[in-house]
Amino acid sequence: MIIGIDIDDTICNTKELQRIYWKEYFNNNKCSEFSEELPMEVNYFNIPYIDEFWNTYRFKLFNPSIKEDVVNVINEFRELGFKFVIVTSRPPEVYDDLNGKIKKWLDSENLYVDDIFTGVRDKGQFILDNNIDILIDDDIRHVSRARELGKDVIHFTDDMTWLKVKDILKEYL
Repeated sequence: MIIGIDIDDTICNTKELQRIYWKEYFNNNKCSEFSEELPMEVNYFNIPYIDEFWNTYRFKLFNPSIKEDVVNVINEFRELGFKFVIVTSRPPEVYDDLNGKIKKWLDSENLYVDDIFTGVRDKGQFILDNNIDILIDDDIRHVSRARELGKDVIHFTDDMTWLKVKDILKEYL
């Protein structure tokens, strides 16, 4: 079984850093359409004000803290024969050697995956086309799209833990 996993707010805590940097960005670049509160659209692209936020803070947001239990859960299921691949929207054209940077960061966290796919805008279609069995993602857009295409999904919500993911994955044994 192949499991596709998102990075941001699925295996790590990106929103914590986004909130800090968004507040700083907003206070330095007031905009009547937004406030100090992190907007729901922060991960949507082609909104000039948000694009500028990413251009300013992208590299500071690259290495957030890893979520509790993610390493143990993935390692346990890898021992059972599951394969894990990273499926992220992070754009490779913006970073030098994005795959290498992600691999280095994952290695530093003792989190090992079988492959890394970057710049994936339509994760539902991607997991369908690449025979990935389950997508674990926090973004409702990707979750909905994968479900629409008949793929299994674990929606990693803000209150979810990797121990809950473990319980769900056990159902696939």
